[in-house]
Amino acid sequence: MKRIYSLTVLCSLFTASFTQAQDNCDKATELEYFYKYDVADLAINRMFANNSPDRSLIIIPQFHLDSIWHGLSAIYNASLMPQRDSIFDIYCIHNISHHTKMFLPHIFIELDTSISWTSNWLNGEIVTGYAELDELISTYEYQIYSTNPNYASVVIYSDIIINTFALSDSLITFNGIVSADPHHVTIDGNKIQYNADGDYQYFNFTLAWKDCFSGCMNYHRWKFKVTYSNCTVEYLGLESNAVNNLPDPINCNITSNFPTEMIPDAIFVFPNPSKDKISIKGEGIKKIELLNGLGQFIMSVQPDSHLTTLDIEALKPGLYFLKIDLKSKSVNKRFIKE
Repeated sequence: MKRIYSLTVLCSLFTASFTQAQDNCDKATELEYFYKYDVADLAINRMFANNSPDRSLIIIPQFHLDSIWHGLSAIYNASLMPQRDSIFDIYCIHNISHHTKMFLPHIFIELDTSISWTSNWLNGEIVTGYAELDELISTYEYQIYSTNPNYASVVIYSDIIINTFALSDSLITFNGIVSADPHHVTIDGNKIQYNADGDYQYFNFTLAWKDCFSGCMNYHRWKFKVTYSNCTVEYLGLESNAVNNLPDPINCNITSNFPTEMIPDAIFVFPNPSKDKISIKGEGIKKIELLNGLGQFIMSVQPDSHLTTLDIEALKPGLYFLKIDLKSKSVNKRFIKE
């Protein structure tokens, strides 16, 4: 396993700027797992910053995502740069910004309680009987995250990465929804900033700490430039107002710890799509519920091992959901029955 100590970071602070490395832009599995929300976040920010017509699309066009993955992967694969270790493995910098990775999938909705179906959502029931709304919600696998009957509001959530601004615009067209907006974070913190200019991509990774409810008193920013055409990574240097007063390392070490140490409760569903059988693999599964595309219960099982196989041959072709209960949380997965 790759060992990482805080000394590595301190040494990197005094490494000469403008060092270069040429690697590759292949997307590593661990990078995709841990940074998928960050990349979606950056893509959405980029679309809005450039007034792209694509900002009205619910599904983020793949080329917007691929372009950012290309540059981020180049930095991740620049294994000889100590600064690369600092941002990915030691301080584990993710994007907490206006469109934050933690709140990107959440949508805050205010309801008109004079419309009968809204009582379903306020009672935590995602299926309303409003066919067009149920179809939209089912398509993007949204569930009720929280409810506040006193203020006639709910927060809905999905694991699917989409443009929640565009989906919110679609939701407010339904009778009974007064307003719908992506759930914003209200504090400052670590962030990733992205920009592109011709063949060059620029990534800034900011570590921020101390009183971030008021905007963060300290910051430490690593700056990179990627040449898109040949995946050359150039370290542009460091900005910091607290070089000698860094917070303790997190040492998430995604490079070496994926998947067993970092995500012991990772759940895998395969094959997907499938015609006859679907397997669910993972540790600590307490119960599996099978739901149809409208969220209606079909069956449940309580596994006695880390691998469970369901016979789905009798199901009609279409989209289905799996609600998987673990020791301390539930996760939702989807699959296609061919």
